[in-house]
Amino acid sequence: MTGTGSTGSRRSGKPEFRRLRRAELWLLVIPVTLGTVFAVLWTEPVVLAIPAVLLAAATGFGSTLLPSPARQIVFWVVGFGAALVWGLREPALALAWLLIFPSAAAVGFHVRALRAQSDP
Repeated sequence: MTGTGSTGSRRSGKPEFRRLRRAELWLLVIPVTLGTVFAVLWTEPVVLAIPAVLLAAATGFGSTLLPSPARQIVFWVVGFGAALVWGLREPALALAWLLIFPSAAAVGFHVRALRAQSDP
Protein backbone atom coordinates (compact mmCIF):
# COMPACT_ATOMS: atom_id res chain seq x y z
CA MET A 1 0.00 0.00 0.00
CA THR A 2 1.30 3.44 -0.83
CA GLY A 3 0.94 6.58 1.18
CA THR A 4 -0.88 8.65 -1.44
CA GLY A 5 -4.05 9.33 0.51
CA SER A 6 -4.80 12.26 2.73
CA THR A 7 -2.65 10.76 5.48
CA GLY A 8 0.33 10.40 3.15
CA SER A 9 0.83 14.09 2.56
CA ARG A 10 1.55 16.47 5.39
CA ARG A 11 0.66 20.12 5.50
CA SER A 12 3.14 22.72 6.59
CA GLY A 13 2.94 23.88 10.18
CA LYS A 14 1.90 27.43 9.26
CA PRO A 15 -1.81 28.07 8.81
CA GLU A 16 -2.80 29.75 5.57
CA PHE A 17 -4.93 32.86 5.59
CA ARG A 18 -6.48 34.44 2.56
CA ARG A 19 -5.79 38.05 1.66
CA LEU A 20 -8.90 40.12 1.13
CA ARG A 21 -9.44 41.96 -2.11
CA ARG A 22 -9.61 45.74 -2.07
CA ALA A 23 -13.41 45.68 -2.56
CA GLU A 24 -13.82 43.23 0.32
CA LEU A 25 -11.83 45.51 2.60
CA TRP A 26 -14.01 48.45 1.64
CA LEU A 27 -17.15 46.39 2.25
CA LEU A 28 -16.02 45.86 5.85
CA VAL A 29 -16.51 49.59 6.40
CA ILE A 30 -20.29 49.09 6.14
CA PRO A 31 -20.79 46.85 9.23
CA VAL A 32 -18.27 48.85 11.26
CA THR A 33 -20.04 52.10 10.41
CA LEU A 34 -23.48 50.62 11.09
CA GLY A 35 -22.31 49.18 14.42
CA THR A 36 -20.82 52.49 15.47
CA VAL A 37 -23.93 54.43 14.43
CA PHE A 38 -26.25 52.00 16.24
CA ALA A 39 -24.14 52.20 19.38
CA VAL A 40 -23.96 55.99 19.40
CA LEU A 41 -27.56 56.74 18.41
CA TRP A 42 -29.46 54.19 20.50
CA THR A 43 -27.37 53.87 23.63
CA GLU A 44 -28.82 55.82 26.51
CA PRO A 45 -25.50 56.88 28.07
CA VAL A 46 -23.39 57.51 24.95
CA VAL A 47 -20.27 57.05 27.07
CA LEU A 48 -20.94 53.29 27.00
CA ALA A 49 -20.76 53.23 23.20
CA ILE A 50 -17.08 54.17 23.08
CA PRO A 51 -15.74 51.17 25.07
CA ALA A 52 -18.09 48.78 23.27
CA VAL A 53 -16.87 49.88 19.84
CA LEU A 54 -13.19 49.97 20.83
CA LEU A 55 -13.29 46.63 22.67
CA ALA A 56 -15.07 44.95 19.76
CA ALA A 57 -12.44 46.16 17.32
CA ALA A 58 -9.49 45.35 19.59
CA THR A 59 -10.76 41.90 20.60
CA GLY A 60 -11.69 40.94 17.05
CA PHE A 61 -8.35 42.05 15.66
CA GLY A 62 -6.37 40.66 18.58
CA SER A 63 -8.03 37.25 18.46
CA THR A 64 -6.37 36.58 15.10
CA LEU A 65 -2.93 36.65 16.70
CA LEU A 66 -3.66 33.65 18.92
CA PRO A 67 -3.02 30.01 17.98
CA SER A 68 -5.96 28.13 16.47
CA PRO A 69 -7.58 26.51 19.56
CA ALA A 70 -7.29 29.65 21.66
CA ARG A 71 -8.50 31.78 18.74
CA GLN A 72 -11.64 29.67 18.41
CA ILE A 73 -12.34 29.86 22.13
CA VAL A 74 -11.85 33.62 22.19
CA PHE A 75 -13.89 34.08 19.05
CA TRP A 76 -16.92 32.11 20.28
CA VAL A 77 -16.84 32.61 24.05
CA VAL A 78 -15.63 36.18 24.22
CA GLY A 79 -17.28 37.21 20.96
CA PHE A 80 -20.77 36.05 21.78
CA GLY A 81 -20.35 36.29 25.55
CA ALA A 82 -19.51 39.96 25.31
CA ALA A 83 -22.47 40.50 22.99
CA LEU A 84 -24.68 38.89 25.61
CA VAL A 85 -23.22 41.03 28.39
CA TRP A 86 -23.58 44.24 26.37
CA GLY A 87 -27.06 43.10 25.31
CA LEU A 88 -28.17 42.87 28.92
CA ARG A 89 -27.08 46.47 29.39
CA GLU A 90 -28.17 47.95 26.03
CA PRO A 91 -29.37 45.98 22.98
CA ALA A 92 -27.79 48.52 20.62
CA LEU A 93 -24.37 47.72 22.10
CA ALA A 94 -24.88 44.01 21.45
CA LEU A 95 -25.79 44.75 17.84
CA ALA A 96 -22.75 46.99 17.50
CA TRP A 97 -20.54 44.26 18.96
CA LEU A 98 -21.93 41.62 16.59
CA LEU A 99 -21.25 43.89 13.61
CA ILE A 100 -17.81 45.19 14.57
CA PHE A 101 -16.18 42.13 16.18
CA PRO A 102 -16.25 39.85 13.07
CA SER A 103 -15.27 42.74 10.81
CA ALA A 104 -12.21 43.47 12.94
CA ALA A 105 -11.35 39.76 12.93
CA ALA A 106 -11.53 39.72 9.12
CA VAL A 107 -9.11 42.65 8.98
CA GLY A 108 -6.85 40.85 11.46
CA PHE A 109 -6.82 37.73 9.30
CA HIS A 110 -6.00 39.89 6.28
CA VAL A 111 -3.07 41.47 8.12
CA ARG A 112 -1.92 38.03 9.24
CA ALA A 113 -2.02 36.81 5.61
CA LEU A 114 0.04 39.81 4.51
CA ARG A 115 2.60 39.14 7.23
CA ALA A 116 2.80 35.44 6.35
CA GLN A 117 3.30 36.31 2.70
CA SER A 118 6.17 38.68 3.50
CA ASP A 119 7.97 36.16 5.77
CA PRO A 120 10.67 34.18 3.98
